[in-house]
Amino acid sequence: MTELSELTYCKTHPTVETGLRCSKCEDYICTRCAIQSPVGYRCKSCIKGQQAVFNTAETRDYIVGALVAMSIGAAAAAINIFPASFGFFGWIIAFMFGGAAGRFGADMVRRAIQRRRSKNLFLVVAILGTLATLPLILFSDLGGFIFAFAFGTTIYSSLRGISIRR
Repeated sequence: MTELSELTYCKTHPTVETGLRCSKCEDYICTRCAIQSPVGYRCKSCIKGQQAVFNTAETRDYIVGALVAMSIGAAAAAINIFPASFGFFGWIIAFMFGGAAGRFGADMVRRAIQRRRSKNLFLVVAILGTLATLPLILFSDLGGFIFAFAFGTTIYSSLRGISIRR
């Protein structure tokens, strides 16, 4: 059985002995600091630096994305006011039209922000786009809620890259 010739300690927790190293910077890390990645365990600072590469959105992207999503959400909600009042058949139309409008909105937002992305950008865009459908929710029955739900979830999942198809 081999023993460590010297004791090694975590760079963040200097009282915790460890033999585990970050696969990128090779600093010693304890099990509380270790984050498993596809290429091995990494320290929190290496993971944070890696994730920063993917956050390319600027402040104006939040504004532009929200305005585009709100415009499309409000226009689609205005169009959907009449079919949403048809009862069950209207609910089906609201769900399908909400999903289609959400997909169209996601494509337009993606073009407007030039495919930049951020951790919270898509959530902000989806929430504000869904809030733009508020008049439909207030002036119709369940069809307005169904439309808003389909619109919001579709725009968010489309922008985040979540796919329900395999």
